[in-house]
Amino acid sequence: ESQRWGESHFTPVDGVLRSPASREALVAGHGLAGVPVSPTRLEQYMSCPYQYFCERILGLEPLEAPEQIERLSALDRGTLMHRVLHEFFAGLRDSGDFPLRRPSRAALLDRLLAVLDRRFSQAAALGLTGLPLLRDIELDRMREDLARVLDLEIDDAEAEGSAGLRPAHFEVRFGMPPRHGPGTDIPAEDPLSTEDPVPLSTGDADLLFKGQIDRIDRSADGGRARVIEYKSGLMDDYEDNSHHAGTSLQVPVYLLAAERLLPGAHVEQAQYRSISRRGGFLRRGLDHEAWQGIREDLRAAGRVVQEGVASGVFFHYPGEELCKRCKARPVCGEEREARLARKKSDPAARPFLDFKEASAGR
Repeated sequence: ESQRWGESHFTPVDGVLRSPASREALVAGHGLAGVPVSPTRLEQYMSCPYQYFCERILGLEPLEAPEQIERLSALDRGTLMHRVLHEFFAGLRDSGDFPLRRPSRAALLDRLLAVLDRRFSQAAALGLTGLPLLRDIELDRMREDLARVLDLEIDDAEAEGSAGLRPAHFEVRFGMPPRHGPGTDIPAEDPLSTEDPVPLSTGDADLLFKGQIDRIDRSADGGRARVIEYKSGLMDDYEDNSHHAGTSLQVPVYLLAAERLLPGAHVEQAQYRSISRRGGFLRRGLDHEAWQGIREDLRAAGRVVQEGVASGVFFHYPGEELCKRCKARPVCGEEREARLARKKSDPAARPFLDFKEASAGR
């Protein structure tokens, strides 16, 4: 505590490592140069460098007592919803049942819920769905959520007409090895998937990205495209044409990847889509017209994270909601806002804080 409060600059206790040996070790073991990184990794650093340090550098995890699974976890629910939608839309594509139309709604819903029932039964057999009563309630909620998703998809298809975009590619992987082998229950890999990362120049070196795009819609002639990223949780931190000061980077990175994976196609938009009532079925998009400005901010955020990790800069950057759910909170100490206010003039913090100030509202 004496280092936290007794010094006007950040110390190792605050997560800022200044010794050459520490920085060499960080570059050797955790540097981002030449290593494919996910957008969520950048997001975590730009949300709170100290959380990044505790989880990704030190590998800290909270101790949790083993307990009976009472209900389907949010993570497993999200995975299940993604796989159901993947299988459903890929099946419609393969059977030539696009575009969606309202008169076919009942048959489409039966088909969608049949996929859910089968996959939910598989999850139950693995012990993931919890106690019987809660399991049945969750299944009913997922049925209702998927019915609402289908209605919105039909509305889109009818509004766009024959020239509209249709689901064409699913779980498109880039910068990563194949995710499964033959005989698994995961659908076959999309032909667009590649082990090659997607580069973005940040000045001295390229930042290499990896990831997996939930869905890419395309026009019938293949000349137009749209990226879709499903979200099963809250949508409070997402805004149109915004990266939320570097903490919402999936859609910008996936738009960048889609442009590389679909040469010659015009990627009109990348969009977060809520697939649950928890997220209000909201949609937040990045339009092509706003992409150039966001691309420059993505480059700048990449530089901040690359240089911050290499320089050992991992100070805390508190946020009310972020701190509530942070695994590192027990080791972070109290009065985080006051400590940041006391030490934020430390030059080590300036690149991060300058980006935050410059991109406020973007």
